[in-house]
Amino acid sequence: MKKIKRMMAIAIAIMLAVTTCGAFTAFADVNLTVDPKVTVTGFEDGDTVTAYQFITWDSTDNNWKVIDGIGLSLADITNGLTKEELGILASHTNLMTPVTDGTLNAGTWEKTCGTVATAGSYLILVTSNSVDYVYNPAVVSADFDGTNVAAVELTEDSSYIKKQKVDVVKVADNGTDDYDVQVGDIVPFTVTVTVPQYNSNWTEPYFAVSDKLSTGLTIFDVPTIAGLTEGTDYTITAKGAQGDDGFTIQFSEDYLKDNASAAVAIKYTALVGERVKDTAQVHEETNKVTLEFSHDPTDTSSHKTVDDETHHYTFAIDATRLGQGSTKTNELIKVGVDKDGNPITTRKEGETLPTGVSPLAGAEFTLTGTGPNNTGTVELTATSDADGRIFFNNLEAGTYTLKETKAPAGYIKDTTEHTVNISAGYNPDTTLQSYTITIDGENTSTYTATTNAQSVTTYEAPAGGNSSFPINNKKGTELPSTGGSGTTMIYIIGVILVAGAGILLVTRRRMKAE
Repeated sequence: MKKIKRMMAIAIAIMLAVTTCGAFTAFADVNLTVDPKVTVTGFEDGDTVTAYQFITWDSTDNNWKVIDGIGLSLADITNGLTKEELGILASHTNLMTPVTDGTLNAGTWEKTCGTVATAGSYLILVTSNSVDYVYNPAVVSADFDGTNVAAVELTEDSSYIKKQKVDVVKVADNGTDDYDVQVGDIVPFTVTVTVPQYNSNWTEPYFAVSDKLSTGLTIFDVPTIAGLTEGTDYTITAKGAQGDDGFTIQFSEDYLKDNASAAVAIKYTALVGERVKDTAQVHEETNKVTLEFSHDPTDTSSHKTVDDETHHYTFAIDATRLGQGSTKTNELIKVGVDKDGNPITTRKEGETLPTGVSPLAGAEFTLTGTGPNNTGTVELTATSDADGRIFFNNLEAGTYTLKETKAPAGYIKDTTEHTVNISAGYNPDTTLQSYTITIDGENTSTYTATTNAQSVTTYEAPAGGNSSFPINNKKGTELPSTGGSGTTMIYIIGVILVAGAGILLVTRRRMKAE
């Protein structure tokens, strides 16, 4: 009986062994169906894609296996990778098997799979060919087609890689006076950047903002960043001997890696100085900011840059035409009346004055408008030159009052106060599109910006030319105005004469009485 039991046990063991072998044969590698390929889309032309396999199939355990030394478990990965875990993966590519047979075409990377050796998960890293983007790591997997119920399921045999646009935006925050200025204006600026996805795999990521002011602008209030601590989150280096030519702000590695996608606003102010004054019809000041940043996780020396700039303008009347040599604009002209004594009411650019009329030099004027930062008043003075032109500069767009304060010798002063208005239109990039000068409601001058192939900008008048606004003086001697020093002297002399006459009358009456 014992022999029979022993033989039955041996038979059962053999059957179990056969059954077990059969079970392994059912899940043998040769019988597993693998996804035919993996694909990742969303690339730009010229990007460099590198793929690494970090999960492979383990036939011994009949399950997936993460490459040793990465520090992440299979459960960590299959439960969904966080940004930090993606960074951990990307920092251990030295332990992974690089993929050499993937292809990139028309924005799509793909790898042919279909075998057990190619089954598993792949880490995708991208170096952008464009200055505009930094790519986040991506993961894509080639799983078995439902036949391996013993294994943890891998998903996502296709993926769209995420990229972040790297940009810098600079604006002036001065309300309606953003881009036309005058000496003494204090212009507030905001520079905005967004921190890229610099994960832990990035070696010494560099991210710095440099602002360079043109000669007519100087730093007034130093840059500040709300919510950040200087010395910990960033360092600032001033430019120029006095620190007033600009600055560079470099963000720390710890801040960058802990604050991916954070929006950062840098604020400061700049003072408009005397250097904006010149003889040109338009004076331009530029204020340029440059963002320099890492774009390759392993390259610490090669950076890319993007920039933005604002443009700021002052205007002039009767000024030198830009790019036109000695040609000047003709918004105002001081003349006498024509030979018949009639005022000259209009005159086109390039036209000669009527017979018997010549420009008048020596007339003195004031031009009064709103002062810097829209407070108080500003008063400019000018004297008409030999061509009758009345030159004013350092003018921002707005309304002014023109008044003659002294006429040329032999002429009567024009007592009319004239309203001068300068209006400007700007392009989306803050460059000047055109400007118009009106005097007493008459559109005397409109100039439109034209930029040639050499990037030289001139401001062109209409084909028919602009009109000049003549300020006329009649010949004659100007009578003293009421309340002036001339009338005061007359009053004094009159009082003396009346008093003298009274004394003389009293004296005569006394003499007769005697």
